[in-house]
Amino acid sequence: AALTGDQQAALFGLRCRRPGDISINYGSGAFVLRNVGSRPARVAGLLTTLLASWRVGPSGGRGVAARYAVEGTVNAAATALEWAQRLLGIRVRTKNLDRYLGPPRSISRRVHFLPAVAGVGAPRWDPAARPRFAGDVRGASSRDLMQAVVESIALRCAEIIRAAPPAAGGRGRPSRIGAPVFVAGGLTRCESLLQAQADLLQRPIVVHGFADATGLGAALLSGPAPAGARPAGRERRGRRAMEGRVIRPRLSADEAEMRYRSWERAVYGPALRPG
Repeated sequence: AALTGDQQAALFGLRCRRPGDISINYGSGAFVLRNVGSRPARVAGLLTTLLASWRVGPSGGRGVAARYAVEGTVNAAATALEWAQRLLGIRVRTKNLDRYLGPPRSISRRVHFLPAVAGVGAPRWDPAARPRFAGDVRGASSRDLMQAVVESIALRCAEIIRAAPPAAGGRGRPSRIGAPVFVAGGLTRCESLLQAQADLLQRPIVVHGFADATGLGAALLSGPAPAGARPAGRERRGRRAMEGRVIRPRLSADEAEMRYRSWERAVYGPALRPG
């Protein structure tokens, strides 16, 4: 009854049906999609994807409606955590990461990480890039290094969203608290990642209460209602029930911008720009 891709299904599973809605699915990689509505958008550095299409009008009619998104991929998310743990000789399960990292603390040095285990995806597309730590690494503890790896996943997702089309929320630094971003996937068990994501985006992060957003989205697309139609009352109530928790920004917009720029300079250098 339906044919879709895994990340496209995840966006529908997260109920991101309105133009401008953003979803992040954290798995081995991280996948960022922004719904752009009924017309495809061309954005430098990002991919244009068809979310779903369906026939409209009388049975056998030739009219077709569609929904599109722009998409960016972080090639390594959970994979980057595994890579770093092998390098550091530690083993921490995702559900125990917050306990390992401990409470947030202010440190004078800044350690940064580029999660390029499989190169860098959107919006730079550099397959030759390799994972590396940067900044004041000397004397950094394993905890400091792992914190940098966790934050790097949120920073790469923020980099993709900052490149998204102006019509759906604007480029560059956020000037005010924006609309929520809906997230799912195994790494949502790491509160440190979600808090970093909320801070960097200056948006509330809404965690899906059902782990498999992809399976749920595929099921919804196979239902009798046209994909992308206004959710029925039962589905709207279901959306509220599925939203497990909300993480709100704690940093100011200026602090978030400083953190992003510091990371960008450290891992890419001042001369590099998205390709």
